[in-house]
Amino acid sequence: MNTSRNSTRKLHGNKVFYQVACVNIVFMFTLMVLYGISLEEIPRQRFLAPRLKPTDNCKAKSFECKETFNRTLEDNLKVIQNYPRGIADDYLWKIGVNMTEPFRMKEFPVFVTAFDNRYYPQAQGLFKDLHLKFLNNEKYHKNVHIIVYDLGMTKRQLRMLYHKCKCEIRKFPYDQFPEHVKTLHTYAFKPIIVQQMLMEFGFVWWMDSSVRFTTDDLDPVLEYTIKNSMFYTVTTSDKDDFSLTKQTDTRTFEFLHEDRCKFQPYGETWATTVMFHYDRLSRAVVEAWAVCALNRECIAPGDSLNKLFCYVENTSDGRCHRFDQSALGIFTRRLFHEQNTYPYFMPFEDIYLIKRGDYVSYFESCVPLVKCML
Repeated sequence: MNTSRNSTRKLHGNKVFYQVACVNIVFMFTLMVLYGISLEEIPRQRFLAPRLKPTDNCKAKSFECKETFNRTLEDNLKVIQNYPRGIADDYLWKIGVNMTEPFRMKEFPVFVTAFDNRYYPQAQGLFKDLHLKFLNNEKYHKNVHIIVYDLGMTKRQLRMLYHKCKCEIRKFPYDQFPEHVKTLHTYAFKPIIVQQMLMEFGFVWWMDSSVRFTTDDLDPVLEYTIKNSMFYTVTTSDKDDFSLTKQTDTRTFEFLHEDRCKFQPYGETWATTVMFHYDRLSRAVVEAWAVCALNRECIAPGDSLNKLFCYVENTSDGRCHRFDQSALGIFTRRLFHEQNTYPYFMPFEDIYLIKRGDYVSYFESCVPLVKCML
């Protein structure tokens, strides 16, 4: 008897479950028809920003901290402009911070990257995209200017670049900056280069060698950057697992005199590719980034070089460190904490992808790989 009743209850439960599921499916498709959403568009919705405020309530969570963000953009900008400078002023004049405005103001950004002999094979894929999508593009080819900073390439690699890259090659002047800048894993070279490029050209697009473009139409992202001062991407990873504070050494916050609590609800800002169009906002962010890079206690405090790898099981703040990316995240979050999805005008995959370890034979064959590293 009990078995019969249990079977009846199970059948009834399944029936109710399927009825509810059917109602939900009908309701979903009704909404799709009403709002004109196609099935192909559904996966992209998670990358699009809400029209008003973030639905994840990050700002509300930050209000639970003893210290909160200032109310206005202007007040938060003043905080960035008044961060501690350490030893930076001894070097900043070398990269244009003393200039009142850029040497020139380009309408199209200069493409800038930097790498040593280890990343030369990967960089060939970036050059392939820059050449085929933009240098050979009738719309852009007259304005394309590519600059490569040599961080330690071999003579053979440099000869190949001179003949193939269609770019300007500059040797990074390690001897003009603090000793820690020579340690490439600190990535201190990147903010220093971006600062110099911004004051030299007024419009700079930094890209790591792993960047691969998915479009040959840059008009939307260029218009966006001119309007919003900068273009960057906020991580799409779960913010509980990859928050800015978990991915940043706590001593970086201490150097900047920032209470990290208010940053805990926010995800990282990627530094793999960023673009800056000169104005008072971009100038402040890039200068603060360079100041941090010139101070080891900010960009790579203490033993942070041992924190290159992150262990998700460790949920404490400062479990690992992202160097240039950590610093940039603090500055952009300080200014733009209202918005938790950037860029908010289109999914970043419509602009670029990150393909680390993507070795492309473009200038020359990289099979076997060691051949291209010599």
